[in-house]
Amino acid sequence: MPGVTSSRSVTTPRTPPPVPASVRTPEALSESEDNRASPVWFEVELRKPSSSSGLGFSIAGGRDEDDQMNMSGIFITRVNPDGLAYQDGRILPGDQLMQVNGIDVSQLSHAEAVQVLRNAGEVVHLLLARYPQSAGSESGRSLESRSSKGKR
Repeated sequence: MPGVTSSRSVTTPRTPPPVPASVRTPEALSESEDNRASPVWFEVELRKPSSSSGLGFSIAGGRDEDDQMNMSGIFITRVNPDGLAYQDGRILPGDQLMQVNGIDVSQLSHAEAVQVLRNAGEVVHLLLARYPQSAGSESGRSLESRSSKGKR
């Protein structure tokens, strides 16, 4: 057709750089949890009044801990009613802590995870996973009867 021009551009898709093991994606972390139902992933940002303040929850688990619950990873065992996590309202006992400020804590020892939480600063970005049995089976109760380690 006269007066009609066509231009065609071809772009080659770029390959993103590899993600360091210390900052794995939720999808990659999900693939490593092949014995459980699919989790619901969610993010929570907590702002502490000072970097020395706690977040208001306790944790248990880690690769070095006796695994009485037959689960690996770092789990929220208790949410302190006077703490930041309780005020925020999204974190529940049974939730699995996956990342703290982009650092993968899912394969850390208990002591390493506590250290990451303590060094997180005043603004703490958390990535958590909630498995279907977490919310229903515990219904907000403390898991401390099973484990009492790691108050944060």
